[in-house]
Amino acid sequence: MHATTTVDRQFLEALDKNGYCVVPQALDEEWIARLHMAFENAPVQSTGTQHVEVNEDTPELDAWNALEHHAALITAADSVLSRPYFVARLHGRNPLPGFGHQGLHADWPRRRRCSQSCAHCAMDA
Repeated sequence: MHATTTVDRQFLEALDKNGYCVVPQALDEEWIARLHMAFENAPVQSTGTQHVEVNEDTPELDAWNALEHHAALITAADSVLSRPYFVARLHGRNPLPGFGHQGLHADWPRRRRCSQSCAHCAMDA
């Protein structure tokens, strides 16, 4: 891997230690608004998590596809997975309060090792 800056080292250290890291202002407000548009036509839920399968009919699809090229996500994928790797699909989830846990989080009870990796962009707008 290429030489990292101090910020990159802190980012990777947090990822290695916690299984996740927080990247403040990773997406600007316009990008977040464009991603949110996919949830406007998704079924509204009163419990659990609202899901969006990202496909050719997804509003603002190019904003979703651009996530694949986000520098922070590439850095994380390079560190965790090593190349070669690929994005199999994009999926949006909008958990309601109290429903954000899922099996890929480091703090979720261990069941069996999972061979997939995921990246989450938390959009608080």
